Amino acid sequence: MIYYHRFYVESLYPENRRRILRWLFRTFSVYLCEATPAGYKGRFYTQNVRFPKAAFRDLTFSLRGDRSLCLWVISYDLHTLYLERNIYVYGKWHNL
Repeated sequence: MIYYHRFYVESLYPENRRRILRWLFRTFSVYLCEATPAGYKGRFYTQNVRFPKAAFRDLTFSLRGDRSLCLWVISYDLHTLYLERNIYVYGKWHNL
């Protein structure tokens, strides 16, 4: 099963934005990425993993000092109607 994910990364620190983007490209199959004035947005997919919580928590643990970091990931699968939104803001993950 393939799950699709949309992401958005925003931070006042360009190095943190680039670090997250490099990590996404190394870890997942990113098939769309666009620069925005405040960060990056794009899409990636995973196989048999809905939302890779542990991987994203490990990434943001090392960036916990950046209070301006906002990262959201919308995960979905059209066949099972699965939909989940995870947002990292003010140093914490929120599942909506």
